[in-house]
Amino acid sequence: MLLFDSGATALSEELALDGTMTLTAGFDSQIAVLAAKSAVHLNVHNIEIAESPQSDVDGWAEARREWLTPVMTSHWFVRPPWISPTTRTDLIDMVIDPGVAFGDAGHQTTRLMLDAVSNSVYPGARVLDIGAGTGILAIAAAHLGADVTAIEIDEHAAGVAQANVERNGVDQFVRVVHTDATEEPFQQADCALINVTIDVHRALAGRIAQVPLVIVSGVLSHQVEEAIELYWPRRLENISEADGWAALLLRVAETT
Repeated sequence: MLLFDSGATALSEELALDGTMTLTAGFDSQIAVLAAKSAVHLNVHNIEIAESPQSDVDGWAEARREWLTPVMTSHWFVRPPWISPTTRTDLIDMVIDPGVAFGDAGHQTTRLMLDAVSNSVYPGARVLDIGAGTGILAIAAAHLGADVTAIEIDEHAAGVAQANVERNGVDQFVRVVHTDATEEPFQQADCALINVTIDVHRALAGRIAQVPLVIVSGVLSHQVEEAIELYWPRRLENISEADGWAALLLRVAETT
């Protein structure tokens, strides 16, 4: 389950004669591979992790749909297209078909980010969603009235994000860009949403120096101090944690 939560699209098991079990996990992108390595290296051993050929990815996307279920947070009801909307009027309905991209709200980091977005993004805000995956955070920000640029390095995931943006009727407010965020210049923004592994945070942090508010996750609890240092001079305003993962809200202090 930990590997699937980290974005695995398929798993196989092999039992050796000495009784040890080897798991082989398939992923659709190098970013997903890095996320899985960060998630499992403190928990289990004998895991082989590698990118999968496109011919396998398409089949795994279909298989993945069989076990997708709705996810409910304090503000959101996230569901695949074949599940009916919630009847609860206090939750915002969001339709996400993940394909093989990361971000169906099944992982703790996505849920932590969704709640942080709910408490921090305001109408008219200019938001960057860096490492957009399925586009779930960009869509959430758009539902709250923000103008969003969603940046995704993986071409397949960018296509998934665009489809989900249109599916949720927020394509007037979200622009999906297929590019490498570590190499492209950023436009001015009020807030950046960044749910990636610590390795990618290291590459990104210095490139968004002009963005006053960043909401970040993909950070394990023992990586929190490093993440705070990476995004200095912003100060930690809030932290939320779940199952060893953390989401941080970091803001430049206002001058008087």
